[in-house]
Parts: sequence; C-alpha cells; structure tokens
Amino acid sequence: MPHENEQYLARYNVHVHGSGDQTVVLGHGMGTDQRAWDRQCPALAAAGCRVVTFDFAGTTAGTAQYFNAGRYRSMYGLAEDVLTVMRALDITNAFYVGHSMGGMAGLLAAEAEPERFAALALIASSARYLDDPATGYAGGFAREQMEQLLRSALEDHAQWANGFASLMVSVPSLYLTTDEFSKSLRSLRADVVNCVLGAALRSDHRADVKRLRTPLYVLQAGCDAAVPESAAQWLPATGARASSFIFPRGVTSRTWLRRMK
Repeated sequence: MPHENEQYLARYNVHVHGSGDQTVVLGHGMGTDQRAWDRQCPALAAAGCRVVTFDFAGTTAGTAQYFNAGRYRSMYGLAEDVLTVMRALDITNAFYVGHSMGGMAGLLAAEAEPERFAALALIASSARYLDDPATGYAGGFAREQMEQLLRSALEDHAQWANGFASLMVSVPSLYLTTDEFSKSLRSLRADVVNCVLGAALRSDHRADVKRLRTPLYVLQAGCDAAVPESAAQWLPATGARASSFIFPRGVTSRTWLRRMK
C-alpha cells in the first residue's frame, strides 16, 4: 500500500505545505491547476495548518497521461480524484476548499466519505449550471448556449479560450488578466476541456447538496458569468448547516483568489 500511495501522490502532483493538527485540502477550478493557490498556501501554513494541493487529471502536462474520458464524463470522476489523494495521505477531518468544479467535486467526495471532511468551503461552485424552468431554478445557462460553448471548445480551441477568458475575467486586475487566463485555457487539451466542462455543465447535483451533512460555507463573487448569484444562494438555502458570503459586484472569483491571502 505505501508504494501504491506514492504512485497516487505522483499521479496528481500532490504537495504538502506546512504542518499542524488541522489539514486544509485545496481543490482548483476549471482552467487552472494547483498554482491558483500560491498566495493562500504560505498564509495557511504560517497559521499552523497542514495544506494539501494537487492537480486534477488532465489539467497539466504531467497529469494528462492519466486522463480517461470515460472516468471524467461525470463529476464523480473528479470526486474520486479528491478521495484518492485524501486516502493516500490518510486524511480525515479536513477542511476542504474548492473553486468552481473543484468545489462540487469536494462536496460529492464528502457525501461519499464524510469522515474525511470537517467542513467544506465552496467558491463560485454550482449544483446545476443549466436553467430548470420546471422548478424555477436559474443556473445561468440555457441548453442551447451550453451546447454551443462545448462545440466551440472542441472545434476552435484557441478562439474559445480567448472568448471564455474574456467572459470569466470580466474585470482584469493586477492579480489576473484576460490574456493570462486565456493562456492557461489554451494549454489544456481540447478534448479534456470538452469532456470535463461538459461533465460540469450537464450535471445536476441538487439532490446531493440536500443530502449533505458536512458543514458548508459558500463564497461567491458578486460578478461571475458562470455562476449567477441565484445559483450560489441556492446552495446554503438547502440546509441549516450552511452559510454564504457574496463579494461586492465587480469582483470575479478568479481575481479574488489571486489577491486573497
């Protein structure tokens, strides 16, 4: 088992920063890798936390060889990545912070193995991205809009990356520019983007959120093209063990992450 654990730690490029009784696991979002947490890791380690970062399969050149389209056609594949890392390090009672798809992956992992999680903090995450007129749920995307987005990611990856970056980083800052995020998106394989983004956009995990028993904190930017405030507010509204904080308008989740310590 120790040898197998070492293989998993290498597969997901796992890094452990600092030491302490409280473990914090950080799961990155779409179009980024664990470097998204570069400003947070030193601050958390200085506060006495043991901080664990990793890369989801396919998000870097080193992890691309482990990407399997069959596994990642649903968000449960990403959740299994989270659990694999935590099992390899024998982590229990951790505070998990996840951005975008990394947030919902952590929530699904916590539902599967709750003993590994003390609490969850989701940043710009959504239980469902598609609108659901039957229930009045506003996820932010119409089905036709979603399908066009996925087609463009596969057919003209560079143009899609530029457009998606402009949409996601609507207010460029010293911490993140549109060009920087577009470059990060272009570094991903088109088939990986199409598969993982499709898994996220087509998912509906509202029932999983309602079953969750782990304390949940929701952090949401006041300006997010992928997750409207209505979808973010839906998450804590589903249970008594949840709370939320909405950042001022004009602040996107990606620029906020880069400047937050």
